[in-house]
Amino acid sequence: MGATLLCELGLFYAVLTIEPSSSSFFIGEFVTFKCDMNEGEDTDWYYEIRKDGREFVPYNTDKYFRLEIISTRDSGEYQCSGSLVSSRHIKNSNTVSITVLADKPRATLTAATTIIPVGGSVTLTCSVQSSDGWKYEWFRRTQTTSEVQIRDQQNRDIRVSEGGIYSCRGTRGNPVYYTDRSDDVTIEITSQSRTVTFPTLLITGLLCGILLILLLLLLCYIKLLKDKSFIRTQHRINQDEAQHSQNKYLQGDACIYESIGDYDDREKAECRDFTYSLIELKNFTKKDDSLLYADATYSKAECNSNKRKSATEAGDKAVYSEIKPQETQGIFML
Repeated sequence: MGATLLCELGLFYAVLTIEPSSSSFFIGEFVTFKCDMNEGEDTDWYYEIRKDGREFVPYNTDKYFRLEIISTRDSGEYQCSGSLVSSRHIKNSNTVSITVLADKPRATLTAATTIIPVGGSVTLTCSVQSSDGWKYEWFRRTQTTSEVQIRDQQNRDIRVSEGGIYSCRGTRGNPVYYTDRSDDVTIEITSQSRTVTFPTLLITGLLCGILLILLLLLLCYIKLLKDKSFIRTQHRINQDEAQHSQNKYLQGDACIYESIGDYDDREKAECRDFTYSLIELKNFTKKDDSLLYADATYSKAECNSNKRKSATEAGDKAVYSEIKPQETQGIFML
């Protein structure tokens, strides 16, 4: 039932189509209207074109009508009607809307990338905004060669593997209408690819980090070596200074402590007192280990006992004693 109804509707209605198949047109283009009655022969009908409900093209025997767009006033709603020659039966078509744009269009050329490796290729895309039904012409030139048209390429997208300067333009209609040429796009052959991916960035960052760490370790190692060298040098200097001080001490007029026994051992045993005297050594050197005798002023400490007054009377007599050098500084004990 439904299919039969559609067939009946097709028999009762005409179909209006336009070429190019678009709703937007530009001044200078041509639009071809085609009115199909879908009934009988084409010669069985008279054809009429109406615009915005008014007669635009009067009845005639041609089902085709070509309109040249000359101004924006050609915008509107178009419809066709058919009238049978034998019975004057009329069939009306669908309506087609046309919008006329004043400015001439300009093609736009884009490239996925402008750098391609040797043996690689890139996709170029040419487009015309605000309209449909275009075919495209492609052009290529170099800095040393003149421009040539790329044959057998009328698609919106093409792939190229040659470097050069590319451009394009759109074409449509009969006679052909041309858009303005696109801007030039230069394709270079190299790049190695210049595409930087995340793994590449990650690896580069890791390498830079490792190199930085190694550099810091090297600087720390160099500083450690310098510190060790300084410590060894300072230690050597300290040793040299200590050796120098020791030599100076052994060769100088240092005071030496030595115990000098009392001339009277018996009294020493009783009193257990000692008298100290500053002894000045003369002609003493490190290499001479011979015994020396020196004058010592003897001053005896008093004992609790008054024995041996003769010893007291002999208080300031000179006493000779055997002296042995020792490294402690101070005065001698007598």
